Parts: sequence; C-alpha cells; structure tokens
Amino acid sequence: MNTKETRALNKRMKFLRELLLEFGLRLHGYDPGVKALIIEEPITLGDFKIPRRQRFVDFDRQEWDFLEPLLIELRDQRKLY
Repeated sequence: MNTKETRALNKRMKFLRELLLEFGLRLHGYDPGVKALIIEEPITLGDFKIPRRQRFVDFDRQEWDFLEPLLIELRDQRKLY
C-alpha cells in the first residue's frame, strides 16, 4: 500500500471512529464491513467499579453500506436541534 492509499485509509478510519463515537460505539474492525464495541460505563458499587461485559455489533459490507448514510444523516439532524 503506497503513502497516498495509507493516508486515505487513515482519513476514512478517523471519520468512522468519530461517527461511531456519536452513537456510543468504538471502532474495532474495518473492511469488509464494520465491527464496533458498544461503550458502556462500569457498574459502580461504592468504591468498586465492576466492568461490564464487552459486546460488539458486527455489520457486513452490505449492511454497513446501507447503514452508514443513515447514521450520517441522523448525526447531522441531531446537530440541528
């Protein structure tokens, strides 16, 4: 992979990380499709923090191609209000 392709991929990944964070997800894997970790706060009991079980959502390429524009539109609509 040449430098131009690497920069384009890094830019794409940065965009996806920011988009998914707006919906409480952390990018975990990319291409084909997207795999994301659901971000959950640990359970706090007094001074103890109990981490929650890690849960993932996994979209294949076709699902992600359908979902991505919807998430972008929803994000943009949220910014209006």
